[in-house]
Amino acid sequence: MSQYAVVIEDAGPNFSAYVPDLPGCVSAGYTLEEVTANIRVAMTIHIAALIEFVKSATALVASFARRRRVVVACSATFRRS
Repeated sequence: MSQYAVVIEDAGPNFSAYVPDLPGCVSAGYTLEEVTANIRVAMTIHIAALIEFVKSATALVASFARRRRVVVACSATFRRS
């Protein structure tokens, strides 16, 4: 299970949250409990999308490499929580 730092800021009438290690992963809520629950959902969706992107990109590169006889080295590791 991976752990990520979450930054929660008081944004006046509500709270906002973002994850520095997951660019674009943001959320908001009217209470601390709500913003915490919302950012957990946002992180789950964000990480799932990254995993699917890596899978499709890997398949595309592999397909291209087979057709072009090119050797491609790529290293990326994502864990599902």
